[in-house]
Amino acid sequence: MARIKAAEEANDCRGVLDAMREGASNASVAENGCGALMCLANNDANQKRIGEAGGIAMVLSMMEEHGVSNAGVAEWGCNALSNLSFNAENKRKILAANGVSMVERMKSTWASNAGVQAMADGALAILRN
Repeated sequence: MARIKAAEEANDCRGVLDAMREGASNASVAENGCGALMCLANNDANQKRIGEAGGIAMVLSMMEEHGVSNAGVAEWGCNALSNLSFNAENKRKILAANGVSMVERMKSTWASNAGVQAMADGALAILRN
């Protein structure tokens, strides 16, 4: 997780994704990685970099593997998808990869978690628009 934090602080989108790939079986890595991508996807350039580097597939796979058992992965994953979807190409990729279904699944799984609900609702509003 130190590697994810260092990559985030260095604005290194690929570094975050590489760390996530290496630690894909670890829910804490998934949670921290999705959170880092959510933060990094706060501008056009990073949204494009993350999308081109396979970040959308990474977020969705982390949500698939860990989102049902880890609310943080669900929350930060939804928020990362939301931020990434401000880029039109990313939005197309998310929609093509059934991202709406994944966000809906996280929303349903974590119905009593206000954080997940808020991030899922935000993502759905952008993705369905």
